Amino acid sequence: MRALITTHARPLLLLLLQLQPLQFLWINDMSGIPEDEREEFAEYLEILYGTRPTRPPSIEKFKRINIVDPLGRPFYDDDYCTDEMRANIIHSKFRCLQEHYFLTMQYEELKNICLNKFVPCKNGIKKCKMSTTLEGGLYCKLIEGTRMPECIYEPEYRSGYVLITCRWHNETQEFIPESVNDIVTPPE
Repeated sequence: MRALITTHARPLLLLLLQLQPLQFLWINDMSGIPEDEREEFAEYLEILYGTRPTRPPSIEKFKRINIVDPLGRPFYDDDYCTDEMRANIIHSKFRCLQEHYFLTMQYEELKNICLNKFVPCKNGIKKCKMSTTLEGGLYCKLIEGTRMPECIYEPEYRSGYVLITCRWHNETQEFIPESVNDIVTPPE
């Protein structure tokens, strides 16, 4: 490999530079996408193909991927998790998530949990916040697949204390939920 780069550096550089405009041309051509969806699509492409770290989820995205309507579809449906993960496009660069949680509580209740004291997360690091009341939610565990859309999840309804991580939101000047870490069942 060293010989190729040292003896043919200029042609190799020219080849690499020729590929770069094609990538940007493909990403910037949004003629087939409706005007009102172009910004969201551009963000989506940046997340998938960008080289910088992913941004934390917005308030709207957190609600979309973590909060479900308890009066909607019943949780006992075996395909609930798989369908919700696909419908809400929940993945990590098209890789299946090993686990995910859907909560039935309101966003304002989750935001209030951010004011509670720190407790250890599932991994033992003390950076989570825990609810003071028992809440309901759905734990989705990956049982098959590695890449979207082949991911198959097994649902498990849990009732317990919700563990979340929070972050500072500059726009609203308050702590907001960032991710759901676990639903801890109380000791019996």
